[in-house]
Amino acid sequence: MANIKNKKHTPMAILIIATVFFITLISVYFWQFLDKHSNSQNYPNEISELVNAAKNGDSHAQSNLGQAYEHGKGVAQDYTQAIIWYRKAAEQGFNIAQYNLGLMYYNGKGISQSYEKAGEWYRKAAVQGLAVAQYNLGRLYSLGRGVPQSFVNAEEWYLKSANQGYTHAQVNIGMLYLHGQGVAQNYPLAKMWFEKAAKDNDALAMNNLGYIYNYAVGVPQNKRQAVFWYEKAEKAGSCEARNELSILYFRGEGGLKHNEIKAMKLLISSAQQECVEAQNNLGIVYSHSTEPLRDYVESYAWYAVAFANGKLSAEQQQAEISKKMSVNELAKANELAHKYVLLYLQKNDF
Repeated sequence: MANIKNKKHTPMAILIIATVFFITLISVYFWQFLDKHSNSQNYPNEISELVNAAKNGDSHAQSNLGQAYEHGKGVAQDYTQAIIWYRKAAEQGFNIAQYNLGLMYYNGKGISQSYEKAGEWYRKAAVQGLAVAQYNLGRLYSLGRGVPQSFVNAEEWYLKSANQGYTHAQVNIGMLYLHGQGVAQNYPLAKMWFEKAAKDNDALAMNNLGYIYNYAVGVPQNKRQAVFWYEKAEKAGSCEARNELSILYFRGEGGLKHNEIKAMKLLISSAQQECVEAQNNLGIVYSHSTEPLRDYVESYAWYAVAFANGKLSAEQQQAEISKKMSVNELAKANELAHKYVLLYLQKNDF
């Protein structure tokens, strides 16, 4: 079996400034009118009522009308109109509209993209206690977008959001404690926040708990407990957990029997989900395994994807593999690498 590598204390997809935890920014939906009826034939009357209320200065109606225009519910989708109505409600102090206007600036929808403006509107909503706005303001500080990067300020806003039960904030503040960013490193507190988020079936939180037990981070090593959390995370869609489970299946650890078929299925699935460590591990498996699993063409292609996604060591591995291939095999490998890079290049929120 190939010697699959995994690094302790640097799980690829849980570094707080590297990715989206996955995490896609989403609007807060308050369909007070449109959620009552799924049949689109009811929309005209409801939209008419909404417009009248919005024109009469009702901030809730203005915000809901902005959402209708943003998402094309009952009206033609129109980001410019969405911004107009969000702004009217936001300027009256309605926190949902303030947050959604911030999202429009963040994503550049119908307006010039601006992290600075996004942060201004997030802050207005955050000081009024809107948990999702507090989380996203913390995220801006973590990433240094529109504000000077500050993990101290990130922790402040994540904590406010996390204390309201917002799962993503609980995960992110756990990450700060895990890595000692903006706070003193504290593994028990990191674990506590991950456990809170795991109660909401958060895939990243459950993967992180698996990581803690697998690599003995502040707790005695317990690979069976790691498998427990990795399996829950994998079912929730975590590609990182699939990668870790594949390693445990290859090694027959954590109460799992050695099973290369299951290991490869998990590893390929993880790599196709754009997990860079899994992509690199596939390169290792295909290049270092014995027949019939050995496949230098596949190895070369997956190393290419891993390198394109930031795994710098994969380039040297790819160069070593190229020395073992014929001219025809190398041509085939380059063609496959090009195909895989197009398919599996990470699409991060940057």
